[in-house]
Amino acid sequence: MTRLSHPEPQTAFHQHPPAQECGLGTARQRVIDTAAAVRRQRDWPRRPLAQVPLPAAPVLAEPVQSDRPWPPFRRAMRDGYALRAADLGAPLRCVGEVRAGSGEAPRAGSGGCVAIMTGAAVPAELDTVVMIEHTQIDSDGRIVVNAGEHKGDNIAKVGSDSPAGAVVAAAGRRVTPAMIAAAASAGVTELVVFQPPRVAIIASGDELVAATAQPGAAQIRNSNGPMLQAQCRRYGAEVVYERLVRDEAAALEAALQEALTLGADVIVFAGGASVGSADLVAPLLDSIGVRLAFDAVRVRPGRPVLFGELGGRLYFGLPGNPLGAMLSCALLVRPAFELLAGLDADAITPVTVSAAMGFDYAGKPLQLDSFRPVRLRANRLRVETVDVRYHGSADLAAAAAADAFVHISPGVTVLPSGATVGVVLL
Repeated sequence: MTRLSHPEPQTAFHQHPPAQECGLGTARQRVIDTAAAVRRQRDWPRRPLAQVPLPAAPVLAEPVQSDRPWPPFRRAMRDGYALRAADLGAPLRCVGEVRAGSGEAPRAGSGGCVAIMTGAAVPAELDTVVMIEHTQIDSDGRIVVNAGEHKGDNIAKVGSDSPAGAVVAAAGRRVTPAMIAAAASAGVTELVVFQPPRVAIIASGDELVAATAQPGAAQIRNSNGPMLQAQCRRYGAEVVYERLVRDEAAALEAALQEALTLGADVIVFAGGASVGSADLVAPLLDSIGVRLAFDAVRVRPGRPVLFGELGGRLYFGLPGNPLGAMLSCALLVRPAFELLAGLDADAITPVTVSAAMGFDYAGKPLQLDSFRPVRLRANRLRVETVDVRYHGSADLAAAAAADAFVHISPGVTVLPSGATVGVVLL
């Protein structure tokens, strides 16, 4: 267990290390590199999927292999008629039907065919399936096949999807419904996943009271704590600790000690990450030996954000303003969770995905990456942004109305309706 020291004199606790501001791309890469290194150095615990608390996004720890080739038999890929290619060109008599799951089939013989359903096993004597749409029935009730059919059409060969022993669900990927289906097809009903990373959330601020309390005239309720709990769970972490403390060194230090005692892998501070006299997170981390990779990022909202590592634990200091905390968690904390959870680096959530502007945006030129809350809607086959009323980084009404942030590159002042933009999904 990490031991915390109480620096003397108290004023030393307010000394801030030199600023290490960087751009968003650099900050994100430093988080990714550090989290990946921590992940490689630890033998991360595993557990059955059923024991992972929802709504975590578990990552498969052990690959699933097929116990037989897939498909395990020659499978009809269309509803229609199974026949011999050598008989194409002449009317055929239909001698019966083969349904999916049937182990028996009537013998077609020369000049014969059988009606067959998608997914059924094609009889060994037959080598072609013709779609029912490509056939007609003549006056004698025989099947007439249109021209253009070829031997082997619409039959999936044994093992054409995957041979016996093939990996059908790879470790290091998120468990999805399709992965569960693939595992079930291989007879595996209990997947083994990595234990989600454990996170502690410490919100601070003299102006904050609990959400259940009645605020004083100059106070507000703590919204960052509950918001970050929900966000961290959505991103695949297990919240093991959440605490609201005042802007006091001793209170902040005590909360950190409790979080470490509970075995948190990631510590997220909300508030206190800037450089004012009441911003105590960076000095606290400096006092216990955490080396910061950065202590500010050129983004809006969310510039005062810091990150460091010590002893295999990751430490984040997020802004006290709600939208800055929300955006920083999505951009920087989420990839750390995903990597610690065992996700392959090429599978982590991208910074942005593409959408179309659904409104005209005009703003002031900023020499940093800025983000504006938006709502997303489906418009035919594309996703569009919808403007929400936004009054700044403390606007909780805008945050509640939004489900994404649109990215505005440095220097950009106009984004016309219809333009393709990047959006950060929350």
